Amino acid sequence: MCILIFLAIVGVCAICRGISGLMYRSDSSQLVVLDPMSGRREDAEFVLRNAVRRVRFYGTASRVICVDSGMDSETRRVCELVSADYPFVSICTREQLADIVKNL
Repeated sequence: MCILIFLAIVGVCAICRGISGLMYRSDSSQLVVLDPMSGRREDAEFVLRNAVRRVRFYGTASRVICVDSGMDSETRRVCELVSADYPFVSICTREQLADIVKNL
């Protein structure tokens, strides 16, 4: 009985998530989430994975771009690892950002 109640609660949560995703979904596929990072960022993975979650959960953007504003090598490596996990996450410098935005 407890398992059925638990599964019913999970089902209601999934339905609510689907409804909220439809409410916040954008028709534009060109929206981008930008996360500029500089220096040493202990929360770099959290920030990028949170942006990924927003893209996947709400569908309000199509890409996540991590802008390298002078981040250190360890932070860059963390961003590269997250970028390797998701095809819609990319890393660029400030100079490259203008070209990326033009091509959207």
